[in-house]
Parts: sequence; C-alpha cells; structure tokens
Amino acid sequence: MKDAEHPRQIQTSGRWHTARVGLRATLSGSHAMGRRRRRAHRVRLYAAAAGLVALASVAACSNVDESVLDTAAETPVADAGTPPQDAGPPPPDALLPGHEGGAAQSDGGTARDTGPPQDDAGSSPDGAPSHIPPGYPTRETTGCHHPGVTLTAYAGPTTISVDNTVIDAKLISESLHVVANNVTIKRSTIVFAGAYGIQVDGANCLIEDVEITVPAANLGDSGRAVSGTGFTCRRICVHDMPRGVGIWGDGTSSSPAVLIEDSYIDDLRAETSDHTTAIATWGGGNNVTIRHNTLGNGPPGGAPTGIVSAYQDFGPNGWDPPGWPNDNWKVTDNYFSGTTGGYDFTVGNSAGYAPNTNFQFGNNLFGDIYEAKGGQYGIFGAWSDQPTNYRWNNRWYTPTTTPGRSGTLIPDPDTGAPP
Repeated sequence: MKDAEHPRQIQTSGRWHTARVGLRATLSGSHAMGRRRRRAHRVRLYAAAAGLVALASVAACSNVDESVLDTAAETPVADAGTPPQDAGPPPPDALLPGHEGGAAQSDGGTARDTGPPQDDAGSSPDGAPSHIPPGYPTRETTGCHHPGVTLTAYAGPTTISVDNTVIDAKLISESLHVVANNVTIKRSTIVFAGAYGIQVDGANCLIEDVEITVPAANLGDSGRAVSGTGFTCRRICVHDMPRGVGIWGDGTSSSPAVLIEDSYIDDLRAETSDHTTAIATWGGGNNVTIRHNTLGNGPPGGAPTGIVSAYQDFGPNGWDPPGWPNDNWKVTDNYFSGTTGGYDFTVGNSAGYAPNTNFQFGNNLFGDIYEAKGGQYGIFGAWSDQPTNYRWNNRWYTPTTTPGRSGTLIPDPDTGAPP
C-alpha cells in the first residue's frame, strides 16, 4: 500500500515529471465506481482547465495585480515557526486535551469515556460542509483568505538561499526550493507543475496561510505540496493534486521537527493509476506533530493509499532492511474524513524492519463519507504494538451519515478493546 515513488526523486531540485498535454473536461469515474463508497455529501465539480484552477484559487483569496512583478522582501522575521519539541509519550496519569466536549486521560491504553464531542449535528457557523465538525479547518478557513490582501505575481528566485527571507501575498507559479534558514512563506497561492510545491532543506521554515494546488493538465506529475523536514505548516490548504505533505528525515533522534496544524488537506486527485496520500513518510521521519487538521483522501480520482502513513521501509540500505524507523509522533485532535483506499492511519510494521516508536494518537474524529469503515479496510493499518505507542479517545463523527454511532469510541483493531 505504499506510495509508488522514490524519495530521491522528491529531494531533487529539478523537475522529473512528464507533462500531460490537454485539458480534462470531465473526471474519470471508472476507478471510483469500482469500490463501494459512501458519498452522501462530497460531490463537487472540479475545473478541467489549468487556467480555471489557478483563477479559482486566486479569486478565493483576493484581488491579483499581475502587472506588478516584485521579488520577495528579505525581511527578518521574529518567529519563523519553529515546531515545538515535546518530552515524549504521556505518563499514565497525565491529563490530555480532549475535544470541545471535554478531556481524556491516558491510563496506559484504555480510553476514559468523555462522551461525544458537543456539536449541532454537523452544521457549522463558518459554513463548513456538514460532515466537517464545527471549528475544524475547511477550504474556506485555510489558505490565503485574507480580505484586503492583493496577490502580486512572484518574480523572485525559485531557490531561496537567504536566511530570514519573507515571501508574502504572492501568486507563485513555480516550485520553491528552500535551502536557507528561518524562511517564511505566507498569505500566498502556489499553482505549480513539478515534483513539489515547496521543498524544504533549510531549518525552521514557516508555511502559513498558503494554498497549494496543481493545474489540471499536470496531475500526472505526482507532485507533493510540501516536502522535506524542519518546517511548520499552519492553515495551509492543499487540494486538487496527488499528494499533500512528505516528511523526509535522516533517521536520527535529532532530525528537525515538523509541525502540521490547523490545515486542510483533502479533495486530492490524480490520474487513474497514480497514488494519493495526505501526509506520509517512508522512513526516518522523527519529531512530527499533526494536530487539529482536516485530512482526507477520497474522490474525485486516483488510487488512494491512505490518509496518514508512517512507513519505515527506506533507510541506509535503500528499500532493504533494516530501514529507518519513525519516532516521536503526536497525532491529536484531527478530523479524518475518510479514504477510498487503504487505511486512515498506518504505522508501518513490516517484518524485518525496525519498529516505529513513541507514537501518540488520540482525541481524533473519524468520518465515513467514502467508506463505511472510514478507510477502505478500516481506521488503523499495521499498528506497531510497542509499549511506547498509545491510542486513546478516538471517536466516530458521523452525524449526517451514520447518526447512531456518531460519538462512539473507535475499537482497538488489535485487541478489540478501546485504545
């Protein structure tokens, strides 16, 4: 179920894609119709022309003055968004933050029933789709939605090599390779064609209030919105492209931290045989925090392999054992809308490879808008039963699709008991 791509291809600064020529007037439904899925509230029309995708993104943000071409202001920033470092798994009696409806305590693997999240059966004051819990990110509350901000065409360097560079309020049509430290990219839209939208090889990069997508004619490029390590993604909106965030660590405990929060990564699509994932690593992705996001991987197209996947199959010997395990992940307070392929959350546990450790997964909500099980095969795939891996207080949120189970605990697939 792994994504069919090689990390060295993603890490290169050049383009390795083969462009698809022409416009897609309609989305192919042959792959999607081959599986039983639940789509009660997710049917959308997508722009077929590359120009329409770009114009729709820009129009959603603000006015665009493409006659003004200026470079990024190289202005020092006081806080470049360094992801926080946490001390590790919670002690058995630690009080852990819960949903709006209350808090949960970890007691070594058994969930304390705090009751379902308090909501109004799916309606939202911010106009979110009814399947998204109130207060969670949507396409309208993430990205470059800032009244009064005018996007101007970016004409600066594509390789960012000056520390403390700030790129603000730009319409960016090329991939950016960040090799400097403390770089900030904010209140902008990126419509790119290539291996990545932003490749981060510097330290402490902040990507905030940025919308990232690809032209419809370039779906076959297998592009990833953000790739690398040592970055913060805050209120980003990734949609209408094959892949969201790729995390590439070096397999050491000091691997630069990654924080993804308050973001929307869903509505992914690709050509029929291409894989799609919202967040993934293939080994050595350490010190990762994923919190309060809306994440999904369903229609309109492609071959979904899951929503969040932490494989450990790549390492010092390439794809051969022992690989690089992933360590110190905190995945909390997210909404997983569902996926038509694989599982919502996969912790790699391949035979012969070093196990993933220190994974904390709690207070997450799960929808079933694509599949009755949440994912094609269920919620959890290949969970690594290590003593430092915790699951607690994960619940269904299905008020508009399966009201009878909305708010109930997700059973532990390994033991049948609540996580």
